[in-house]
Amino acid sequence: MKIFILEEVDQVSNRWHSDGGLVIIAKDLEQAKELASLEPECVPTKKEWSKALVYNLVEETEPRAFVFPDAGCC
Repeated sequence: MKIFILEEVDQVSNRWHSDGGLVIIAKDLEQAKELASLEPECVPTKKEWSKALVYNLVEETEPRAFVFPDAGCC
């Protein structure tokens, strides 16, 4: 399993401040992209995926996506 960390995603939610972060636990990049696509407003670009930090996890765990929308200043 791997963890994919996208620190800055322009289109991560439909909130007023659209920027945010995305963390996905998946077996590979293909599965990570599938999990991201399950979040309706989360659309990372190829460039954003290419900047993802990727780490191998020691233990097997459930694939999962975590969306962190930018709360902004309001």
